Amino acid sequence: MKRLIKKLRKQTSTPKGKIVAFTILGLVLLGIGAGAYYWYIHKQRIIEQEITGLVDNKSNGLYQLKYDDLSLDEINGNLRIKNISLLSDSLKFDSLLQLNEAPNILFDVHIPSLEVSGVKTPAALLNKEIIGTKIKISNAAIGITYTGVGSDSTKNVPTSKLYRQLLGNLNLIKIDTIELSGITLITKTRKHNDAIVRMSNATIVLADVTVDSTANADTTRILFAKNISAAIDSIQWKTADNLYRLVAAGLNFDSRQQNLSINSVKAIPQYDEATFPHKMPFQGDRFDVQVSNLQLENISFSQLAQEKIIAEKMIIPQGSLKIYRDKNFLRDKKNRVGTYPHQLLLKAPLPVFIKQLAVNDLLIEYKEKSYQTKQKAAVQFAGTSGTITNLTNINDSLQKNNLAIANLNTKFLNSGALKTKWTFYLGNPNGRFDIEASMGSMPAAVASPITEALTKIKVQKGTINSIWLNTKGDDYKIKGQLKILYEDAKVAILKQDEDKTEMKKKPLLTLVANTLIKSDNPTKNKPVREVEIDYTRDTNRSIFTLICKGILEAIMKTAGMEMKEKPQNGH
Repeated sequence: MKRLIKKLRKQTSTPKGKIVAFTILGLVLLGIGAGAYYWYIHKQRIIEQEITGLVDNKSNGLYQLKYDDLSLDEINGNLRIKNISLLSDSLKFDSLLQLNEAPNILFDVHIPSLEVSGVKTPAALLNKEIIGTKIKISNAAIGITYTGVGSDSTKNVPTSKLYRQLLGNLNLIKIDTIELSGITLITKTRKHNDAIVRMSNATIVLADVTVDSTANADTTRILFAKNISAAIDSIQWKTADNLYRLVAAGLNFDSRQQNLSINSVKAIPQYDEATFPHKMPFQGDRFDVQVSNLQLENISFSQLAQEKIIAEKMIIPQGSLKIYRDKNFLRDKKNRVGTYPHQLLLKAPLPVFIKQLAVNDLLIEYKEKSYQTKQKAAVQFAGTSGTITNLTNINDSLQKNNLAIANLNTKFLNSGALKTKWTFYLGNPNGRFDIEASMGSMPAAVASPITEALTKIKVQKGTINSIWLNTKGDDYKIKGQLKILYEDAKVAILKQDEDKTEMKKKPLLTLVANTLIKSDNPTKNKPVREVEIDYTRDTNRSIFTLICKGILEAIMKTAGMEMKEKPQNGH
């Protein structure tokens, strides 16, 4: 090196040598200046070519990236891009499909504004690392299409392979905060263009985002972030049969706090009670569900990202479940063995473990339009509150405890205080369940609107002092004991006019009925009558029909009557 320096000094000591040296230095500086000027003038086009080329290359030509304007401050590591569009190419997808290389998810994205700040440029150039402070995406519209192909076609969330796709040739992507505001998301399937899910006005913040092999193996991270928080105005979708619109409004969650809340959850029938039955091939139930301020406590968001619902507690502070059935339409002939609620839980598409469900002030109503009288009758359980424990379909949890127990208190017909305990044997091959129940005093006439509409019997007077019930049921029967204490029961037998609009009393039959029925239990100077429940299930009907018919038969036996079920002609 010293010899080279000595030689240069010797060569530049003469006037001619100095001219040559300055000329070379000038050319070098000119070259550097020209390169810098060219970069400054053409950097946006160069970056555009690199980015769009990268997207095209990495997606095998499946995606095209376009945008209107790019502003770059390489010194401070800031980037702003306007009107970004990332669109999938349907023709390229078809060609990948032929090669069995098509992905299970397609994205179509429009972003009016994307801002990146605090990127460390030297790390990006020297170490193949993108390290930055913040990415802000505003008012993006995101479309997700589930293609139904590929190795993960049954999943609706990206798999662990995603981190390798995101990194490409990079070693690390690390961003302090990613903020998405005003986001709209629509999902659909490739076969059907109608939206499956529509999410409106969402703000989502991902904190401490790291994408590399280490972060991918970190089970505490969700979508590569240490924490995710979100506030979403609404998420809604329609059922596959278009009979219901499901809406969740005011959704908020924070993965660090492990809590999720939803201001309102609704299952809204798309047709009124008169029209709904005509939209179904056979007789069926119409559900109307409303829940306010639903909360999930200690929910595992890392498990949720893997499509598993694991939570310590679900709370429903208020809500209603209304069921309506018009029995004037033909029933199907389906065998419903295996469709009890606890059996359906085991068949749920997602693994679930909720240690406790707490409900309060829940209205449960079942309303039916009679085939015989064409009248409607409603059974209501008002102010229902209590807990249900061990709601799960996960094998490991079932091996530890296979009992789901519901302790629920309610007001029967908004009058009688009813206490119930339900025990469901999860995984039992025969669908076993047990019921214990007791009810306090109520006027018997409260039930008259139901008996009139369904049986043409009016309860004129009487008092129910108490009811006690203990039963065991399964897929085919219900057995147990029932004790109902009552006094001074009187009924009227009714007949209906031809146009089925008015009920009138049958005096003679009423007299006979009140002579035959036992108007008190216990009868004077006699022991309390306690009857056996032994009712065989019609396997075309539900668990609730089995329970109601078994209890009704036992009540009629107590009163000295026999329940004769008339043929319903397929209804």
